[in-house]
Amino acid sequence: MRHPVAVLLVAFWAAVTFLGFPQAAPAADPYDPKLIAAAKKEGEVVHYTSISREVANEVVKGFTKRFGIPVKLVRKGTNQVIQMVEAEWQSNIRMVDAVSFSEPAMLFKWRDEGKLLPYQPAWEDKFEPRFRDSKRVLVPLFPLMILFGYNKSVVPADQGPKAWADLADPRWKGMLGHSDPSYSGSTAMTVMVLKDKFGWDYYKKLAANKPLMTQSIGAIPKMMSTKEAPIAAVAMSFYLTAQVNQGQPFEIVYPKEGVIIFVHYAVIPKTSPHPNPAKLFLDYYTSVENQEFMTKMPEAFYAARTDVKPPAGNPPLSQLQFLSIDYDKFEKEKDEVISTFKKIMAGK
Repeated sequence: MRHPVAVLLVAFWAAVTFLGFPQAAPAADPYDPKLIAAAKKEGEVVHYTSISREVANEVVKGFTKRFGIPVKLVRKGTNQVIQMVEAEWQSNIRMVDAVSFSEPAMLFKWRDEGKLLPYQPAWEDKFEPRFRDSKRVLVPLFPLMILFGYNKSVVPADQGPKAWADLADPRWKGMLGHSDPSYSGSTAMTVMVLKDKFGWDYYKKLAANKPLMTQSIGAIPKMMSTKEAPIAAVAMSFYLTAQVNQGQPFEIVYPKEGVIIFVHYAVIPKTSPHPNPAKLFLDYYTSVENQEFMTKMPEAFYAARTDVKPPAGNPPLSQLQFLSIDYDKFEKEKDEVISTFKKIMAGK
C-alpha cells in the first residue's frame, strides 16, 4: 500500500498552483519560550544531513546566531547518512539528534517502525498540505526538483537536449556527467523513475555514451563548469541555479517528459540525546525567517510553506510537468535498481 503522503504528492503535482500567495510578508513565528529554555539547558544539536555543506552551514549559522546553541554538523550522502543512523541504533549508541536527507521512502519506513519521535512545529498548518505527514513525525523542510542541464559554452542553447530521452543520443558521447545511485538517494530515485518510464534500454544507451561518474549529485555542476562533463545527465535544480546566479553559462532544462519532485524531510530519532534542541532546530528550519532566507539564497529553494513566496525568477511549479515517485516501490526495488544500474554502466 502506498504511503498517504506519496499518494497526495502524486495527485498534487498534476493540478497544484502556487498562485495566490499573500503579497504582504508574513509575521514572524512565535517560538515557545519553554522549549528555548529546555533546548539551552541540553546545550547542542547533532545534525546529520545530505544537503550541501554550504547550505547546511548557512542554516546552522542562522540558528546559532538566533539561539546561541551550537550545532555539530555531519554532511554525507543520503545512503551514508542512513548507514550511520542505523549503525548507531544497532550499536545502542546515542549521538544524532536531527536527521534530514533526500530519500522519503526510508524516513517513512523508520516512522512506521516506530523509531522516530513524533514532532511538528507549532505552525504546521502553514506547510503546504500535501507535504504534511499525517502521523506528524516527518517535518517538511523544502521540496526538491530533479532535472538536467548543460554548459552553453560547449553546447549552444538552441542545440542542446530538451528531454530525458535526448540524453541517450550518441552525439553526447563523452559529454555526460552522472552521479552514483549507491551514494545519492535522489539519483537512485531518478534512476527508478526513468527506467520505469523508458525501460533499462534507456540506461544501456546512456552507458554507451560513456558518462563520467561521480559520487554526489552535488558534484555535477563542477564537472559542467570545468567542461569535463558539460552535460548533467541528472541534477538538482538548486545546484544549477546557484551556479547560474554566480555567472556560470548553464542552461537549466525542464524536460518535456517532466521533472521529478520530492520533499526533503527532517526527523528526530527517539534515541536523540538532545531532543529539545532538535525540536527547536526544526522550528527554526521551517520558520518564516529561514524559509524566506532559503528562497533568496543563490540556490533559490522553494519553501515548504504556503505563506512564503516562490524564489524570484524561477518558473511556477504549476507550469511544469512532473514525473511522480512511488516511495513504497522504491523502498522495495532500491537495491536492485542500484545493482542493475552499476552493472549496465560497467558494461556487464
